[in-house]
Amino acid sequence: MAGRDPGTGANRHPPLELVRLAVPRRVYTSRQLEHAADATRSVLAEADAVRGLRITYEAPVLRHFTRASSTSERGRTLGTIARATRAHSRNSIESGG
Repeated sequence: MAGRDPGTGANRHPPLELVRLAVPRRVYTSRQLEHAADATRSVLAEADAVRGLRITYEAPVLRHFTRASSTSERGRTLGTIARATRAHSRNSIESGG
């Protein structure tokens, strides 16, 4: 979701694909957050079977909030992305960058 290249319209892909979980304070109970963590662990346990989504419609502004998508039959799985992210992090730490 790094946006599109203004010249070509191609998607930009960041070197790391990270997830940010923002949780409003005083809204969720500990049990609800534990459930979210359990669900995340379950998804990661099956990471090589989880396929990404392909955007089929996007608004010109805030496309990640106002988009339609379909399951991608090709492409990287969550497991592939996670391994690449870990490798990139290790390389960045080792190179001091």
